[in-house]
Amino acid sequence: MFHKPLLLAVVAALLAAGTAGAQTYPDRLVKVIVPVGPGSSTDVVIRIIQPFLEERLKGQKLIIENKPGAGGIIGAESAAKAQSDGYTLLLGASGPMAGAPTLYKETRYDPENDFVPVSFLGEFAFVLVVPAQTSVRNLGELLKYAGTNRTTWGRGNAPGQLLGAQLAIKAKFETAEVAYKSEVEVATALMRGDIAFAFMATTTARPFVEARSLVPIAIGTGSRSVLMPDVPTMAEAGMPEYLPIKSWVGLFAPAKTPRDVVEKLSSEMQMVLNLPDVREKLKSIDFRPQGSDSAWLAAYLKEQLQAWKTVAQSAGIQPQ
Repeated sequence: MFHKPLLLAVVAALLAAGTAGAQTYPDRLVKVIVPVGPGSSTDVVIRIIQPFLEERLKGQKLIIENKPGAGGIIGAESAAKAQSDGYTLLLGASGPMAGAPTLYKETRYDPENDFVPVSFLGEFAFVLVVPAQTSVRNLGELLKYAGTNRTTWGRGNAPGQLLGAQLAIKAKFETAEVAYKSEVEVATALMRGDIAFAFMATTTARPFVEARSLVPIAIGTGSRSVLMPDVPTMAEAGMPEYLPIKSWVGLFAPAKTPRDVVEKLSSEMQMVLNLPDVREKLKSIDFRPQGSDSAWLAAYLKEQLQAWKTVAQSAGIQPQ
């Protein structure tokens, strides 16, 4: 049996150790696994945040490690297996965290049980684009073209996959899907004429639209884009039955990461996202910044898992 003074001493020591952990964290490099390729919209977000968060974390460097592939699943699986010490984090986008359980029969991680949410970062807008060398200039013309010609379409992430598959199924035209590792690869394929259309983040699509290599047709994520205010939503373009989805980004840590470390990371990220310079830079790429605590992101993730499932079922999309 423990003596009361000894037990109190043990409890006090454990509490002190936890406090010391938060106070000294981080004392070395922190790695952030980004499950998309360099230059993709999600990658751009963390690179904007990177120097500001480094400053908040005692000047420790954030090492960004891109691990694209399988709609973000490869990177998420890698992060799920990492040590739970706060030195490996996941930039969890909506695809691998909410889309993967809906779009794939098997994933080797559970978004809710294998990770602890740190902070929400914000949302993107997605746009339907076609190659500029075609005569298609609006949704009606695309539907007419795809209805009379067998077409292929591309996707570089899970939001692009769900949005594109929903369009093909609801429009009832014959088409084939081609998977790419990143949105930049999708844009290249569009310009080569390898595929007829794709949904991409407006951030990634903008330089190609400005260069007149791609033509924006409609916004697939609910409301009009700040970067492309003249482009209608899918409903405004003539498809009111189309169900928009949210494309979002959040920071996650492997399950069992110490609570005090998670709270410190969450607090610092929220501080960074409230900085005027950061907000201005993120809004300039059509990203709507919004920080949160761990509990809020946990509830949001649960909601999004159900939302993606509902959209997939409505569109008749079967897990692969």
